[in-house]
Amino acid sequence: MQHGNGLMIDAANGAATRTARGWGSCVTCVQAPDGTTMLLRPDACIAWVGDSNNFNGLEAAFRRWFGSPGTGYVSN
Repeated sequence: MQHGNGLMIDAANGAATRTARGWGSCVTCVQAPDGTTMLLRPDACIAWVGDSNNFNGLEAAFRRWFGSPGTGYVSN
């Protein structure tokens, strides 16, 4: 987030990171051994929260806050 990127905290053995690949230019992914999987916006607000079995809405959150895969940020 120091570089203006979002942050994907992946506590789902890499499953959330695989979803984030298309947004790699604007989202930094880190693995967590356990806990809650979440997507943080560049301003540190939580954009999405899930668990290892439920990724409903994750791709929609990426699109909402970071645009289409590979395009970078949404301009609002």
